[in-house]
Amino acid sequence: MIFLLTFIITCFSIFFLDKEIAIHFSERYATALQTNYLYYFLSPEKIHGIAKFITKFGEGYFPGILFVIFLFNKKYNKYASGIFYSFMFSGLTVIILKYIFGRERPYYDWNPLHINGIIHNINNGNIFKSIFESFPSGHTITIFALIGFLITKVPIKKNIKFLIIILGILVGFSRIILSYHWFSDVFMGGVLGFYIGRQVGLFSSPMDWFENIKSNYLLNYQLKKSLKNH
Repeated sequence: MIFLLTFIITCFSIFFLDKEIAIHFSERYATALQTNYLYYFLSPEKIHGIAKFITKFGEGYFPGILFVIFLFNKKYNKYASGIFYSFMFSGLTVIILKYIFGRERPYYDWNPLHINGIIHNINNGNIFKSIFESFPSGHTITIFALIGFLITKVPIKKNIKFLIIILGILVGFSRIILSYHWFSDVFMGGVLGFYIGRQVGLFSSPMDWFENIKSNYLLNYQLKKSLKNH
């Protein structure tokens, strides 16, 4: 149900929301000085500086710093591996999806429907080019994978959980402001990241994860077999 709802919201955003949100929040849009709502409160330079700072929390070094802190803390070192696995699985997922969809970044031509696909990009020599790696947002999937794991597994206070969720939302919003992503890129990145982090948090190691998938598959197979026999 969650994945179906995510798919519906993503499709709706691509067709009806992405362009409108970009017009009113992306700094590189042609009429940004006239249409960007944020410029009513702060100058373009300050908005850019704030967005550049916040977006760094979605980069790999932030989970890396937390990993090291947890690793050398007696109370939290047992959670360090979860941070690593969350980062690893979310990273692999986003790389694969970026190449499969081959979506153009907003600042390329401001058309949210330009989702080329891997075959088109290979044929046109555009594979591995950052400008065609918009969907989903790597920064957002990274921060939300971390959030999903921390909330699920690590015993932290509710106010801290609230703050890190706000941080994740701000990271996603910063990607839109900097014109690197559409809203649908950020939304899908957030959902996928949180799901991956939560799944890592539910199991003590990746082997538990795979064993759970295997046991569910065998259970379904045996159930179908028994129903056939009857």
